[in-house]
Amino acid sequence: MGFKSINAYLFEKEQIKYIDVTITDPMCHGHLKYREYADGIIVDIGGYVDKEYRSSGVFKCIFEDFLSRMKPGNVVYLVLTNPILTKYLKEQGFESTEETVRYWGKPENAIIYKKVF
Repeated sequence: MGFKSINAYLFEKEQIKYIDVTITDPMCHGHLKYREYADGIIVDIGGYVDKEYRSSGVFKCIFEDFLSRMKPGNVVYLVLTNPILTKYLKEQGFESTEETVRYWGKPENAIIYKKVF
């Protein structure tokens, strides 16, 4: 499976250039949004899967395509408020961190995961 669509927008804020990207599955049942900074930092800024397609592999399809696009040196941060994905993220090599994350800061009700590629 591949991406149905990729929308990217270039911004510059406080001298930090970044691109906001939205990717969807081929049938448009879900999406993942992330912010890619010019210095290789990638921050997940949200995702959604239609209720009737949850637990059907839609998120996994989108997320695996997302991971396949990472380059050596990229640092990916995910901010999770729902612990359902914890096991899956650990299987993918993500580790929890106490670091502050661009865009999100350090939310009190979330677990922050990080992976260096």
